[in-house]
Amino acid sequence: AHLPLGTGNDMARSTGWGGGYDGGEAKQVLSQVRRAKPMRLDRWKLHIQGKNGTVEGEKDELMFYNYFSVGADAHAAYIFHHMREQQPEKFTGRTRNKYYYVKASIRAFFAGDHPLNKTTKITVDDESVRFGNSVKTIVGLNIQSYMG
Repeated sequence: AHLPLGTGNDMARSTGWGGGYDGGEAKQVLSQVRRAKPMRLDRWKLHIQGKNGTVEGEKDELMFYNYFSVGADAHAAYIFHHMREQQPEKFTGRTRNKYYYVKASIRAFFAGDHPLNKTTKITVDDESVRFGNSVKTIVGLNIQSYMG
């Protein structure tokens, strides 16, 4: 069971738990969790490799659920994360957080021309994926919800 407490509750939406906790009684929520049925989820393995063959200071292989992205939307998430770390007092609720995420997204999408096909190579099952220079974001997902 996934109790959706934050703003980006894509996993909870995909598994039928909705997009946010409505503040209902804890006893009722725990009862729903107790009655929840197990479900299978795919896991992804992502291998990241820099130009010189390694990724400095980070793990080069990650296991995850949901989705991954590279490009403008990932840059927006990065900007949002740093804004929230630098000024946590501004991020006081779901609506305000969404406002700041929109601001970060606008910054990221209009930050200049950085075509992914010049900086990113994607290989799936040993086959290179080709994409044009107008592509700003690439998303791989295995759930039915992305960005709410």
